[in-house]
This record gives sequence, structure tokens and C-alpha cells, in this order.
Amino acid sequence: MQRRAALLLALAACGPPERPGIAPRHVVLVTVEGLRADRTSAWMHHRPTTSIPASAADLAAGRAFGFDDLAADGVLFEQAFTPSGDPMAALHALFSGDRGLDGERAAPDLAHLLGEAGLETHAWVHATGPLPAGLLESFDHAEAFESDLDVVRAILPFYKRRDWGDGGRAFLWIHLAGPTFPFEPGTAVPDFHEMESGGSVRTVDCAALYTDGSGPDGLDGSPEARAAVDFDEAVDPIALQHVAALYDGEVHELALHLWTLIGFFAFETKSEAPLDDAVVAVCGTGGVELERSGTPWGTRGLPFDSSLRVPLFLRHRDSLTGRRVLAEPVDLADVAPTLLEWMEATPSSGERDGRSLLALTDSYRERPFERRPAVAELPATDGRRGARTARSADWRLVRFDDGEELLFDRLRDPDELRPVVLGSPRTEEALAELREALERATSSAPEPEGGP
Repeated sequence: MQRRAALLLALAACGPPERPGIAPRHVVLVTVEGLRADRTSAWMHHRPTTSIPASAADLAAGRAFGFDDLAADGVLFEQAFTPSGDPMAALHALFSGDRGLDGERAAPDLAHLLGEAGLETHAWVHATGPLPAGLLESFDHAEAFESDLDVVRAILPFYKRRDWGDGGRAFLWIHLAGPTFPFEPGTAVPDFHEMESGGSVRTVDCAALYTDGSGPDGLDGSPEARAAVDFDEAVDPIALQHVAALYDGEVHELALHLWTLIGFFAFETKSEAPLDDAVVAVCGTGGVELERSGTPWGTRGLPFDSSLRVPLFLRHRDSLTGRRVLAEPVDLADVAPTLLEWMEATPSSGERDGRSLLALTDSYRERPFERRPAVAELPATDGRRGARTARSADWRLVRFDDGEELLFDRLRDPDELRPVVLGSPRTEEALAELREALERATSSAPEPEGGP
């Protein structure tokens, strides 16, 4: 209470601040591979995949640390997108503020710049592929692990060892593989209340949450089961529902890991109000396909919302103002400039693509914000064409490497299954806007073979 009163008096004496409220001391950034926004209950999925029950007292006191509670207590970006079908390229964009669609990639220097601003930097990572060059090296301390659960177990002792009352500031990055094909939900370690008292740890059978485990004809999420299905034919909808239920079980397992990570952090920091000293930022790096006709489940990197729309929310009670759910299209390259401005760190040198999202979240004064469609690049793979895509609030344009273009009207076709017939004034206006966005984003990139 004394710290907060002193800060308020200092702010009053110095005139209007650049940002509202009290600045955070710490940043906790959680990134997750394989996580689709539309399969989280925070983004209105019909199953409670990311909902963790909390008491009325915990909700009132700000001690509810489940995924949905944190999102509801912060600012949720309803339409956030990854700029790449490759989760590691998505991380590069997130840490550099550079989407890399113009053929060049800036250094992933977010941790380095926060370190120069006086934050100690730590990373705990379980990734499905090689991380961007130089990323882990930009942290003061970084460790890689072989499972999400190993990440959770390694961070909890760090929380206990560190003296959170020493006046220092910290940037903690936690990266989890999340829902990963084959979809095999396991048991999670969710109960930080038990951990803080030294009691036994409960487990949750996430595989049994939404399915009894015995899919049609023994179907499960394994590669063997996928290989036995002819995806060019109509797949049994019951079988698809079963596989999607297994995926949802893995999403809930992730939510339990996050509950432990954030809840135990709040307990150990012992702040006057839990988490008020820290920005909590949670985002995905790209989703997977589950039900698209002709596409094996678990496929990454298709040019549609199922692969590219990711959850993103920011929480800090003492300095976030404005609307709580924002519909403006944003992308992962916006995360780095947002955190740098928030922590009053020197921005990246050179021109970057990202915009600070604080211009959207801060309603107490008008600030310029470049509104634009979200763009992404999907590399070609065996049997699949590469593509670039631009997504506005209501439309998606897909331009394949061979020059073919498809336009989707998301108001009438939210699953992006039926390309529209071009020629009407409405479609031509949307097409022109999205083509211009692609040209701006890729202006210095070499044209692909057969490109327009």
C-alpha cells in the first residue's frame, strides 16, 4: 500500500503521465504451440476447455488464475493471428516485432532490450522444433525441456528461491508445446494450493474429460490411426468429433499447467494484490487442423483461421484501460513493441512491422494506431502449395504460389470452406484492400515462381 501511495503522489507531482496507472515491475510471457483460439472457452468454445473453477472469494480478491479468469480480467484480442504457419517463425516474429514476410528477419531481441532496461531475463522452453537463432542466448538464464510438465516442475523451485521483495524486475518467458499431435491427453499437475502447503499433488485425467477413450473402431489421435483414414473421402463425423475431443482434452491439460504456473507465481511474489506487479501476456503461435475436409487432423500451417487465429490476452490491473475485448485484427509481431513500451525499454533499432497494442488498450487519451489486415506466409511442403494470406475483420484472401487467388466472406462462411464468386462491387472492394495489404507486407520479397 505504501508503494502504491508513493507512486500516485509522484505521478500527481509530475503532471499527466505518458501511460495510465502504475507501471508493472515484471513481465510473465506464456507462449503455446498448437493452440487454436476457437477451441478455448475464453474464445467461446462450447466445451469448458480453459475454464478452471474458482471460488467467489478468489474471484472478488483477484486470486482466480485460470486461463479464462486471467483473460476476462485483462484485455482479450478477439482476432489475433500468427504471421507464419511455422511455430518457430511465429516466435521469431513475436520476439523481433518483424513478421519477416519481406524476405528479411530482424533479430529476436525482445529479451535483450528488456535486459538493457534493467530486467533480469529467464526462459523455460519446451518446443517442437529448433528455436530461432540467438533467441535463448538473449536471456540471462535459459533452459530447454522435453515436456510441458518438466517446464512446470522446473519453474516452481525458481519462484521459491528468488527474493521477490528485492526491488528488482524480471522478464519470465515460458514456452509450452501445448496440444500436440498425436492427441494423447495425460494427467496434469494442477493444484498449486497443495504445493504451497507441502501436501500431495492431485492429478486430473484429461483424456477422460470429453471422451471415454474408445473412439469408433478404435480410433484415436495417433499417426497410425490417421494413416488408416482416407481423408479424400468423407470421414465419419463421429470419428472427427472424437479426435476433436482428444484435442480439447490436451487444451484443458495446458490450462491446468498455466493455472499452476501463474497461481504459484502470485503466491510466491506475495504482492499486496496478487499479480498486480506483473504484466501477464498469454498467446498461441499457431493452431492445427481438426475437421477440414481432405486434410489430416493435426496438420499445421494452412492459410485459414483454424491454423492462423491464435489466443492473445494481456493482463495488468494497474495500468490497462479501455475496452476489455478488442476486435481489431492484430498479429504476433505486435507483442514485442507492446511489452517494450510497457516496460519503458528502448525500442528495437531499425524499422519493424509491429505496433504497440497499448495504443488500442489505453482509452484515456487518443493515440495513432495503424489499422491493417493481418498477413501471413505459409511455406510449401510435400504435396501442399505455399501461400500468402491477408485477413481483415470480415474477409480472407489466399494467394497461392502458383498465382491462384481465393476470397472468403467470413460473415457468411466463418469456416472458410466456400470461396466467393468475384465480380460484385462488395467483393472487388474487399479484394483490392487485401491485395494491397499483401503487397505492402511482401514488397521486398522475391516473387514466387508463377506468381501474379
